[in-house]
Amino acid sequence: SGMSAAYVAGSAAVQAILDRNGALANKIGGAVRDVESLRCSVASPDEDVIATVDGLQRVTALYLEPGVMSRCGADRLAELVTE
Repeated sequence: SGMSAAYVAGSAAVQAILDRNGALANKIGGAVRDVESLRCSVASPDEDVIATVDGLQRVTALYLEPGVMSRCGADRLAELVTE
């Protein structure tokens, strides 16, 4: 065949490749978990809205000061949360 190297199922070479790939997958998985475990909280200037996001910028917590919904209205509140 035109292949430069032949790998036999169950051979040491195949196992070495699988081991390297497994180690790499563990490192990548650990890095993703580290990013997901990060938390950052940001408050609006008046601290009526406090949003907490993870490293992937997903909202993990949202604090709304009592009465903020009636004071701001839906559009302004959406802007504050997004900011």
